[in-house]
Amino acid sequence: MKTYTLDQHVGAKPLYGQVRDILYQKIVDKEYAPGDFIPTEKELEEMFGVSRMTIRLAVDALVRDGLVVKERPKGTRVLGPRIVEKLNKVTSFHEEMERNNV
Repeated sequence: MKTYTLDQHVGAKPLYGQVRDILYQKIVDKEYAPGDFIPTEKELEEMFGVSRMTIRLAVDALVRDGLVVKERPKGTRVLGPRIVEKLNKVTSFHEEMERNNV
């Protein structure tokens, strides 16, 4: 299991934010693919050398971002990519199908 060294200098980003960023990048890079479970809190504590509270804050941030979902008692599962569409104007079903060449 890979371990990480976090920046603990004064003025550095909070530890939970650093953990969240690393986990986020692993999800984006598909190291943790949609449907996979990320490591347990205990495993993450060991990987990052931080407290359980720090891990919970990082995972909760990923939940708020819509990247993972907690499934008790199984663990924390990675969600698939989110579909985001800007709604600049209202279109009819017919117009939408024409736009998508359907």
